[in-house]
Amino acid sequence: MSNYPRYDVEAVKAAVSVPDALERYGDLSKRRGNRCPCPIHGGKDNNLAFRDDSFHCFVCNCGGDVITLVEKIFSLSFPDAVRKLAEDFGVAPGVDPEAVRRRQLAAEARKRRVEREKDDFRRLTTFYHQVQDLPPTPLRDRYVGTLAATIDDIIQRGDASSYPVDEIISTMRQGLQWERQSRTSVHSAQLSTQPFHERTS
Repeated sequence: MSNYPRYDVEAVKAAVSVPDALERYGDLSKRRGNRCPCPIHGGKDNNLAFRDDSFHCFVCNCGGDVITLVEKIFSLSFPDAVRKLAEDFGVAPGVDPEAVRRRQLAAEARKRRVEREKDDFRRLTTFYHQVQDLPPTPLRDRYVGTLAATIDDIIQRGDASSYPVDEIISTMRQGLQWERQSRTSVHSAQLSTQPFHERTS
């Protein structure tokens, strides 16, 4: 381990993302969002979920960072996995404080993105339950189906970034409001055409 100082490890992590390694050592041709076949156990289905800096397979239960991924795929020790990544992706040996700084900035940006996606998912599921609680109407029923499919797709992908959650919620709220107002107007018009004794009976 003394031949692999921390800065070398950080430089490799900063230079090579998990998707980079999966593209080189695995098969991303069948990827669906942030899911792909697992190259560790040779899976055929999209059972491996990944982000820029991490991965997890729901079949073999392996997970970790890009170095762990290479360790598992090629049955390498930690130092050998670092060396393989550095050589395969042209990462120069030696201390690279700038790479560490970039990685820290990237990690902070990823953390903000993940928190934003979690918040989007929470708001979407909350809105879904609110729509479910409304009286059944054709539009309400259609929205329930659309929201359920959207939430299921986000869970399968492990990624909510491709959905404009604010726009979805705003558009659906406007649609439900319009439908409610239209139904109220129709009901009021029907009442106004009835004889008074029928309205009060």
